[in-house]
Amino acid sequence: MNRWRPALPMLTALLIAVALLSLVTPAMAASRVNRCLDANGNTVYTDRACEQVGAQPAASAPDPAAAEALARSIKLEEALDCAQNLSDFSDRLTRALNAGDANALAALHDWVNTGRRTARWILADIEALLTPSGQQYAIEIESDPSGLPVAVSIFSETQRRADTEARPVRGYPLRRHAGCWWLSQASPSSD
Repeated sequence: MNRWRPALPMLTALLIAVALLSLVTPAMAASRVNRCLDANGNTVYTDRACEQVGAQPAASAPDPAAAEALARSIKLEEALDCAQNLSDFSDRLTRALNAGDANALAALHDWVNTGRRTARWILADIEALLTPSGQQYAIEIESDPSGLPVAVSIFSETQRRADTEARPVRGYPLRRHAGCWWLSQASPSSD
């Protein structure tokens, strides 16, 4: 008895399916979706030529939304640059604190190997630090005996003016990673 006989119906069905798919694929490739802009500048997607729906091809039309998106992406690329030297790090940290910008402050944190619990703790800490809106801050970079920067202390300008021995409102260890300076923080409990 031929051992391939039970597999023949399955093989036949497979060959028929492949043949049908080869017929459908060119038809699908021929149906193209065009991105067009109507007279009001709204994006319209159609399977017909743009001119047939009273619009013009988006590639040749001025697209203010695309220009704005490009500008935002350039700003985002700039924002994604990390602080490669302490002066840049200090400037970014001071600007983020004084602007009350939680996102900019979070961008200065080292998130590598940060678990969910630690991430929540860091975000809550950022929120607590920035809660008194309008607060102005000053920072000091602390170094170890060899001169290596190891921590940053954040002071309230109001408290500092009133008391030369003012205690920092927050302190963070510093970490150099991937050529950049980061705020480092470990939560009191494990992830």
